[in-house]
Amino acid sequence: VFLTAQKYPEQEDPEASDLYATGTVCSIKECTVFPNGRKRIVVEGLYRARLQEAEPVDLYVNAAIKPSPGRGRKFADTMDYQARKQILLDQISEYRMAFHGPDGVVRRLSTIFDGQAFSFAAANALEVPFLKKQELLEESDLKKRMDLMIEFSRYQLDLMRTVNRVNLSVQ
Repeated sequence: VFLTAQKYPEQEDPEASDLYATGTVCSIKECTVFPNGRKRIVVEGLYRARLQEAEPVDLYVNAAIKPSPGRGRKFADTMDYQARKQILLDQISEYRMAFHGPDGVVRRLSTIFDGQAFSFAAANALEVPFLKKQELLEESDLKKRMDLMIEFSRYQLDLMRTVNRVNLSVQ
């Protein structure tokens, strides 16, 4: 299954041009139908891909896709990558401790050794707006993606610190 996001979520019947071109090929791991009719589907992302063509068919879209190149493999073996990974782990840890307490996310992230897999899992742990996450997904270069993530998480931390400072000054 190829999953991608709509550019305009409020749109009922999106056209191909209303979908982001970059998405993820997934396998369906679990599908649960609840008594009230709602459904929960658990998927596992396998690899990134780009939408080539899309044709609406009944309630779904039949799509032609092309796997995205796995750029960044050599970079993931460098000290620069390890430094960026550590910066992200530290930033995510500080942010999550402030809002969620110790939840094990950073520990799980630290066990991911594949650079591409780490970058996507870390992006998921960052609490950034949807369009920023889509920007991360669209970036195929691992170094650039990690730099964007550091920038996004630094902004979130600065915002959190400012909110805390303002709250303390108001009290």
